[in-house]
Amino acid sequence: MKGFRMALAAALLLAYSIAAAQTAMLPATPALKKSIAVDGFDNRSSGNGAGDVQIAERLADQLADALMQSGAFVVLEREHKQAEVNPYADPYGTDPTYAGGAMPAPVARPAQAITAQLLIRGTVTDFSVQAGGSNNGLNLAGVRLGASKSVVQVGLIVRLIDTATQQVLASRRVEGKVTGKGVQLGLDIEGYNYEGDNFKETPLGQAGQIAIDEAVRFIAAEALKVPYAARVVKVDDQGRAIISCGALSGLASGVQFAVMSVGEALRDPLTDELLGFEQSPLGVVTVERVFDRFAYTSALADIKAGDIVRLR
Repeated sequence: MKGFRMALAAALLLAYSIAAAQTAMLPATPALKKSIAVDGFDNRSSGNGAGDVQIAERLADQLADALMQSGAFVVLEREHKQAEVNPYADPYGTDPTYAGGAMPAPVARPAQAITAQLLIRGTVTDFSVQAGGSNNGLNLAGVRLGASKSVVQVGLIVRLIDTATQQVLASRRVEGKVTGKGVQLGLDIEGYNYEGDNFKETPLGQAGQIAIDEAVRFIAAEALKVPYAARVVKVDDQGRAIISCGALSGLASGVQFAVMSVGEALRDPLTDELLGFEQSPLGVVTVERVFDRFAYTSALADIKAGDIVRLR
């Protein structure tokens, strides 16, 4: 009996060793950096900075910079808003090129988000300075000197969006507060220049940065739950696809992607809201040549620009 148990243990150990060796031989799935873009924020705050577009743009710039500094994403350059737009409208609805779903239209705004897998949209819900106690003190050119306690508060709602489907993957309200006691500087929002390089050093800038840092942690955690995907940007004469993923994302030759063919636009029959596009599996391609921001893959029948590739 003892000999049988020893033989059984040896057999199990051998089987485990073989399985471990086979697992080690399997190619590891690369940890690719997802591309992300930050859309312009809407300012719906009811505090001192209510409706100020400059505030929303500054906070959006801070978020884009913080995402880049995190090293977790490939961050695409922001395009600043030139005019007020409806963030829920289909920006391609009146373009005859995409009418009736004849050609898959990009589903994310602004333009640079077309090649990004993830899009961040945000709403400024609070941007205020609240003074407590005595309001006595000097007010010089928008800067108040006083002995009262003041609370600077910045609140944001941040939404993480899949650009391929327009689905809001996650949403969270983040907040930053800075409290000053004793003799301190209180910044009046009216007349303050947000374009200055020292904005981050002000109480408002510090409160904003606290909210932004919390937003980055939230975005990074939620992005880990999303499978990596990129777009086919072109198909060459030999049928090889050029995809919107490259060495900056950590891509290397030999990596395989499953291709999803993107078809007709899907709209809500009551509201005409763009819901996304039909998708069907097309096959598998292998990366052959890698450049910084794009790569060539093996050929695949019927693949076309606008199709989605997902990491296997």
